[in-house]
Amino acid sequence: MAIAADSGLQQQLVSKHLPGGLHIGSHAKQGGPDNEQLLAQDGYIMWHDGDLRTAVWTAHKLIGDEVTAGDGKDRINCFRTDPRLNADHAANKSDYDEPVFDQGHMTNDRDLRDDAVEQMNTYVLSNMSAQHCRLNRGIWLTLEYLGRDWAKAYDVIYITNGAIFDFNSRDARDKDKSAARMGSRNQKGRVAVPSHYYKNFMRKEDGQWLSISFVVENHNGPRGRAWADVGPHVMAAITTMDAIEERSEVSLHPSIDRAQITESINGAGWVLNGTKDNLETGCPS
Repeated sequence: MAIAADSGLQQQLVSKHLPGGLHIGSHAKQGGPDNEQLLAQDGYIMWHDGDLRTAVWTAHKLIGDEVTAGDGKDRINCFRTDPRLNADHAANKSDYDEPVFDQGHMTNDRDLRDDAVEQMNTYVLSNMSAQHCRLNRGIWLTLEYLGRDWAKAYDVIYITNGAIFDFNSRDARDKDKSAARMGSRNQKGRVAVPSHYYKNFMRKEDGQWLSISFVVENHNGPRGRAWADVGPHVMAAITTMDAIEERSEVSLHPSIDRAQITESINGAGWVLNGTKDNLETGCPS
């Protein structure tokens, strides 16, 4: 709440987590001028949509030494409504009281376990998204593992986690009124369900930005637990920033000249070898 009242501190956090500038949304705002807003906390920043009642994207800087400092620490399960949002824009626990979807982290708590406050602040429901179990605990978790491995290998990386709402597959974001909603037991159907999710990873070497991006469909089909099985799905999910921008209607890292970004479209330049099994097999049949 203190950060929410300090615009200067918010801009410092934007610069920390997004050195390429605040991602710019081109989607027509719906529901009023305050329907979408920046929500900043020390560990990460997010762009929240009050009509969808979830983050459109989140971003955070991940440092290898901080990942190592958080190794071995436990989850802090403190899911709660975000106090910065008005009641109409904020998801609450009853919205996620339904049998299908996980409360999936956009910015995951494991990346921020070196700092208990930063970790706890990943559990605000504004940072949650309606993810199918085998996505959340499967390939999405594998991508989170890779992010931490890369932070340790390359010292610093910048991660953007985004939701795509494109069920009509026209390669553009669906209107908010057309978004699918969770069938919560409160019968209100307030929280929107993304069709896909994306992750963009950036790092800088010798003055050149390196990037790799992934898009995964939000479905509950099996994609594998061990790297030998899930790895081909991860490789198939590699995409370009342009492709993400077209479907999400978000311009990524707008202040970085694209000529200064070397994008990997086949995994080159990034060690793609999973070191840990995900938890897909723990999902209900």
